[in-house]
Amino acid sequence: MRISVYFVLIILAFLWSCHSEIPFDPGPMDPDVIDTMLVNPVDTSMNTPQDSTGMPVDSSAIDSTLAPCDTSVIYFESDILPILIGNCANAGCHDPISAQHELVLTSYDALKLHDDVIVPFDLDKSELYEKITEDKVSDRMPPAPNEALTQDQIVKIGKWILQGAQNNSCNDGSNHSCDTAIISFANDVKPIFDTYCITCHGSSNANGGVSLISYNGASSVAKTGKLLGVVKWTDGFLMMPLGGNQIPDCDINTLSAWINQGVTNN
Repeated sequence: MRISVYFVLIILAFLWSCHSEIPFDPGPMDPDVIDTMLVNPVDTSMNTPQDSTGMPVDSSAIDSTLAPCDTSVIYFESDILPILIGNCANAGCHDPISAQHELVLTSYDALKLHDDVIVPFDLDKSELYEKITEDKVSDRMPPAPNEALTQDQIVKIGKWILQGAQNNSCNDGSNHSCDTAIISFANDVKPIFDTYCITCHGSSNANGGVSLISYNGASSVAKTGKLLGVVKWTDGFLMMPLGGNQIPDCDINTLSAWINQGVTNN
């Protein structure tokens, strides 16, 4: 009898111990969620830009107009095109209407239609450079009796070709502002004439009897009102440069300010 009681007590103790164990979950255990940003944080400041395909972005495709101007670089838009328009793209020469030798010099695209006119990095093979530096006056461009390009203009075109003859431009940081508070003839006005006018209005030819190569000639035409009339393309005046594009607004404002300030020789 006593043995049976002991046996029953042992069985009850065993059942109680099994009831108090933590139940076993036969399912798989979920892994802890790992914050990958904490394991290998991404340094976005050092990443190479990528397009939608995941390929690196070609930095050369970035609009060059957003880049600040580099004084060691010659830019087509601000340095070369004004020379071409003011000295080559005139009526009877290389404007869109005349297009001598089927060559138009009013834009980069028009210029590049002729492979031999400009050959990047090679002055000897670039016909434009050969023509503007020709010793024989009868073969030189602009043709006589027009004035030859200035040495500064020739150097700019040469450097531009040697730098690759790119269709480039830059941001000069001025936000296209035009400070006309104090205008100097030597520093502000004469460079405009040298760029756009002296081919037709130099010392040797002076079309229409108007010479803009010196202060005396420039001031004379400025005081009559004709200078502003022709550059503003006012009704009743010839549109200058003849056959070319109108000069930039900033240059027109500069000439206007110079006249309003008394046409000073400063």
